Parts: sequence; C-alpha cells; structure tokens
Amino acid sequence: IFYLGSPFASSMFLFSYILLHHNDKDYTFRITHKYKMKVILVILTISSVLIILFVPAYNGSILDWANIPLINWIRYMASLLLTTFLPGYFLLKVLDRQCVITGSIIIVLSCLLSFFITFAIGFIILFSGNTISSFGLVAVIATNLTIMVLYYCIHKTEDYRLVLNRFEVGLVLSILIVAVIDALTVMIYNLPLKSGDMRRHYGLALQYLEGFPVYGGRLLPSYPYLFHIYLAVLFSICGIPSALAEQGLYILTFMPILAFYSAVKVWFNREEDRDIPSVAIFLSILLGFGGLYAIYLRLSGPDYDILKLLQVTTSKTYDIYMRFLYLPDIVAPIWIIGLPAFFALLY
Repeated sequence: IFYLGSPFASSMFLFSYILLHHNDKDYTFRITHKYKMKVILVILTISSVLIILFVPAYNGSILDWANIPLINWIRYMASLLLTTFLPGYFLLKVLDRQCVITGSIIIVLSCLLSFFITFAIGFIILFSGNTISSFGLVAVIATNLTIMVLYYCIHKTEDYRLVLNRFEVGLVLSILIVAVIDALTVMIYNLPLKSGDMRRHYGLALQYLEGFPVYGGRLLPSYPYLFHIYLAVLFSICGIPSALAEQGLYILTFMPILAFYSAVKVWFNREEDRDIPSVAIFLSILLGFGGLYAIYLRLSGPDYDILKLLQVTTSKTYDIYMRFLYLPDIVAPIWIIGLPAFFALLY
C-alpha cells in the first residue's frame, strides 16, 4: 500500500493543484552552449564502451544475484545505454537536424530506434552466418561509435528555449515514479526471473544467441523475434547472468506512460488546452484502457446499465478484471515496444 499509495497521493495533490491554478506561470529556460551536451554524450558513450570492455563478466549463479559486485551492475547499466538509448538518440539527432522533435518524446523515440538498431545488429550477424555470442560485443561497440561520430559531426548546436510548468512536470514525474516503483517491486519479488512469458522469451533469446532457430531443416522464427534478437544482443554484452538482464528490463515499463503523455501533449497544444495532457495521463493511470472505454460507452449510450457495460468492456479489454496496462507485471514487447510505438505514431 505504501509504495503505491505515497506516489499516488502526491499525484492527486498535484492534479488538484493544477485544476485550481490554471494561470500559473511557466518557467522558461534558455539552453545555450549545446555543444557541452554533445561532449557529455560522447564521454558517456566512450565510458560505457570502456566499462563493457574492461569489467569482467560475472559468471556465478543467478541464484546468487545479491552477491553480484556493484561494478557488474554498472556494466549492465552501460550495456542498456548502448543497446536501448544512445544509438537511437544519436540517430534521431542526425535525422532531425532542425530540432523539430522536442520534449519527452525524444526519450521514447530514442529507445524505440535503439531497439530497432540493436535488432538490426543481431539480425545482420545471424544472417552472415555468425553468432551473436561471438560478435555481438564488437558489433554493438562499432555501431555506437560510428553513429556517435556522425552525431558529433552533423548535428547542429543551436540554442533553444525550454518551457516548463512545474506542476505539470511534478504530476508527470509522480506518475512515472508510481510506475517505476511498482515495476521494481515486482522485479525484486520475482528474482531471478519471473515465470510465464518472460521465461519463454528468455529461452528463445538464448537460441538466437547461437543462430536462427532451425527445426528439421526449416527456419522457424518465433513471434516476436525482434524482441528476442534484441535480448540476445543484450545478453552478449551485459556482464551478468542473462536471466537477470531480462528481469532488469522492468525499469523500462514507464515507456507507455511517457509515450502517451507526449502524444496527448502534441494533440492538445493550445493555451486553453494546456491541462488536458495532465488530466489524460492521470485518468489513464487510474482507469486503464478498459475504464476509459467504459466511460465512453456510458456517455455515448445512456441506456447502458452496469452489467451490460462490464460485459462489453471486459470482452474487448482485460485490464478491468486483471490489471491496467500502464503498470504491467511482466516484461513484454507489447508494453516496452508495442504501446510506445503506437503512441509515437499518433505523435
């Protein structure tokens, strides 16, 4: 109750405060000397590469996860940067030279592009007849360094203004904290690896480490093989037991929330609509898609009684009687890739 109640209480307080202070002032920050950010990202990339190269992998049992040295967890975080954020961010900035894309959607698009780049790395390795376990590390490092150099040479360093509303930012952050705390709690409770679909993804990713899955002389790629190849590449460089590497992806379960907020904020960007994104993200957290659909049916068809309403909504969405999608209890591609990609298309 406490780990969800406290952030939700903060969210409710900030939500109410926003509704009562429509004319609150925004804070404008002028970002100058953007080349410093480029230097910081280059240093971060090179540091991550060095950590992966020189920190030896932990070869102990996954059951001894509590005894894994801190330096290996740092290597794991470095591997996440090189497979899940940095390459996508660099490519996004190379393509978006005019800085048209701004705000929180940059994080979402950077992660989505990184997923695809990492998948492409693994797929090319397998297609060439090699194994990800042998060439994944070299390929990831080479790809990151290449895209980093392109970013440093091509991306412009123009100044820009950043406008923030402190109450809106506080509400979004408190909701993200709810999602992250919930995910980390589920992650720790189910260590070393949650049962169910996650173990199936784990087994298939291990197959892709050594080649395409072939049975009886026939290639049988399993759904969703993009996610499985991504996992295989991550396993090859993470430096901790692969099961724990997959379990650690719980930290990405905030992605649908951020993607949804980014899409709604762009759709309702007029001054009189400034509170709609905050209201939408808050209601979506509390109700899920099924709850929002139920409200829509009730408003569009007043003759719906509660039994008929539940019958219709539960037949089309399952978050009403199970859980709401924004706080998932497993690491699955539909949450960390599918929903963010859908909302990014709406953006």
